[in-house]
Parts: sequence; C-alpha cells; structure tokens
Amino acid sequence: MGDKKDHKKVKAPKPYFKDVWPEGDEPATPAPAPAPAPDRKPATKMGRMALKKEGMMANIVKGHYSLRLHNVAGDFTSDQLHAIADTATKYAKGKVHLTSRQSIEIPCMDVTALDAARDDLEANDCTTGLCGPRVRTVPACQGMTVCPWGNIDTKAIAAEIDRRYMGRVLAGKFKFAVTGCHNDCQLVEARDMGITGGVRVTWLEDPCIQCKICVRNCKHDALKLEGDKIVVNYDNCQSCGVCVHSCPQDSWGFERIYTMTFGGLFKTGNVRVGREVLPPATSRKQLFRVIDATIDWYDQHADSKRMERFADTLERVGWDDFTEYVRAAYDAED
Repeated sequence: MGDKKDHKKVKAPKPYFKDVWPEGDEPATPAPAPAPAPDRKPATKMGRMALKKEGMMANIVKGHYSLRLHNVAGDFTSDQLHAIADTATKYAKGKVHLTSRQSIEIPCMDVTALDAARDDLEANDCTTGLCGPRVRTVPACQGMTVCPWGNIDTKAIAAEIDRRYMGRVLAGKFKFAVTGCHNDCQLVEARDMGITGGVRVTWLEDPCIQCKICVRNCKHDALKLEGDKIVVNYDNCQSCGVCVHSCPQDSWGFERIYTMTFGGLFKTGNVRVGREVLPPATSRKQLFRVIDATIDWYDQHADSKRMERFADTLERVGWDDFTEYVRAAYDAED
C-alpha cells in the first residue's frame, strides 16, 4: 500500500472576491430577441420538416410537437419564464424540458395550438428556436460577469455569435460553445467550434506582499517564490487565471485570451475531440475573424447532400487546408 501522504486531499483554490465589478467589466445587457418573421404560414398548413426548421419537433404522438425557444447563453428573464409557464399550461401539459444546450422546450403541444402559443410567447419577447442543418443556439457559462473564475465575457461573445450566425443554413448543424475558464463547464472541445477564456499573466512587484496564495493555488507548478519575487514558468502556465482570481492584492497584470478548438463532435459511435490549430486570439476582432473564416470554409467545402458535419469535412478535405485558411484570418490586421 502506498503512503497515506500520497493520497492527501488537495483543497480547491478559493477566489478573492471583489467588492465591485472591475471597471469596464460590468455585466453585459442581454441581446434583444429577434423579431418574428412576417406573413408566417399557419402551422396546420406546414409539413413536419418545415415545422422542424422553425423549432417545432414532432412528438411520439401524431399531431403533437415540442416547441423549442430561442435564447442566448441560457438566459431568460423572470417575465419570460412566467410567459413560458403560462403557455405550457394553456396549450400543452403544463411541463417544460430543459435542453442540454441551455434552451427550453414545451412538449406535447397539438399542432392546432402552435400558432396561438407562438403569438403569446412573442408578445412576451420569446421566440422559437430552430433545428436542422444550420447554426444552432449558442450556450455559454456565466463567465466573468458572474463567476469569480471567469476570464472573459462569455455572454457578450455568445450574443455576438448569435447575432451574426444564428439560423444560417449550412450543410449540417453547426454548434458553438463558450466557456469562461479551464473548468470548461460547456465541454467546448466536443463542439464544432469551442471558445475558452484565459489570461496571460505578468507578476507586479509593487503590490505583492509575498503571501504565496497564488503559488499554493497554482495546479500546474508554474509559480515559485524565489527570494521576494514570484517567478512564472511560462512553459507550465496554462493561462487558467487562478493566480489572478485568488490574489488579494491585485498583484497580477493580465491580457484576456481566447483559446479556440475546432472539429469537436459528440455523437454515438463518432466522437471527436476538438483541436487547437491556432494560438489563442488576443482580441475579439481577431476571434471573430477566425469564426467568420471557419464558417466560410465549412460552407465552401462541406457536402450538403450528406448533411456532412464539420468534423467529417475536416477529415475528408484535410486539416492542413483548413488551418491555412483560418491562419490567414488570424494573422490579418485589426
């Protein structure tokens, strides 16, 4: 048997909570819901696949559907939740389903009730989601606007992705995910494109009191106290930000970065882990140039007849071709 000390429980690091939001880091205002489409065709006149494109999926009982709602980063207001509950009670069985991608569905709704239900929801700023081969709802963790470990404003990034791409028709479904730190609450490496927040740190000597909290909390052996200085081993540093968030003296300068993974897929019998083929982006402009290029490359190369997923297109066409394309966008000037 091994020595008991080998199995000593390691305590999780504790963040140093701030009294106010950092300047410029106040919580972002949620993006407004998109306006309903004009001259909408009645649901009873639409086929099953047409309804699915607009976020209404057939249930096991003939003539009944689940109505999927659009949202960004899992956010609903209390007024919206009341409206959703009222709609579920009035037009369905009084139940809702929370999806794995942070949305809400109202199941067991008769096709004859879909139009009235959508009208009631839209009157309360709730719009239907979508399905099929297109860019889907963008999930995100709460990020730095709420979570003490968050390194980036995940909600603002998710809202911008949603504004630019939500519903764009592609060869197959395309899923984004945004997470604020290396805890990866959104499993971004299992998505077509994942974004993880990090920080590149610089130790600031003047405010530091050599308390060693950052050294003790670092899980990657990237920090050492040598004399009266904190030395960073950048080969070991994972840009997780634990040193920044646990420091009571604000003794760390930092630059926010966005690690990008591509080609993840979580499907039975076909699981792929997303790859990092570029260095982290250091600005939102650079990040969105790469996102634009990723969507464009997939649109140009994917086999729409097979509803080919992004990961399969990468394997068929080649990672080198894709990397060259997005690298040009990454290197372009702001």
